[in-house]
Amino acid sequence: MAGELVKWSGRKIVKPSPVERCRQAREAAIALLGWQEIRVRPNGEDLAVSLCRYPGLAVDVPRKCSIHGGLYAARYVFGTDGRFRLGSMIVVSEALYLRQYAGNRNAATVPSDELGDETCPLCGASGFGSVLCHICKTEVCYGRTSGRYFRCHPNCGGEGLMQSDARVQRGVVPVDMRWR
Repeated sequence: MAGELVKWSGRKIVKPSPVERCRQAREAAIALLGWQEIRVRPNGEDLAVSLCRYPGLAVDVPRKCSIHGGLYAARYVFGTDGRFRLGSMIVVSEALYLRQYAGNRNAATVPSDELGDETCPLCGASGFGSVLCHICKTEVCYGRTSGRYFRCHPNCGGEGLMQSDARVQRGVVPVDMRWR
């Protein structure tokens, strides 16, 4: 009986079956690691993806520079306090896009009330979060804003008064897609 769990069943002591022990081990692992989803890779192998937030989880939220039109990402990191904090701003080159983002389905969200003061790594403009263009539906930097008036990147041409609204920022958990 050293360390084994036993179930009291009237007068008999019943040891858990192997199936019951597996179920208990699975429940303990889920409690420790959080729920996971099993996805099938294109080559047929299984891949476990965590569906819960954990301290250190990085989420890259896509952005576009309103001055230069280049792509970048705001990296938010989930902390032990249960909130996301701005970690860094990343210029997304073609090589980085292909390595980390192309085909990446590990979607994650960051609540808008947890956004930080972001600085565009391409033009240097800064502001709280980003501006959502009502025309192209792209999150752009504050590079072409004046007061509460904004202009989107030159390829779009959208402009207008900024409105504050609570929205969820959609991003991805960065992974090395070469191994997927």
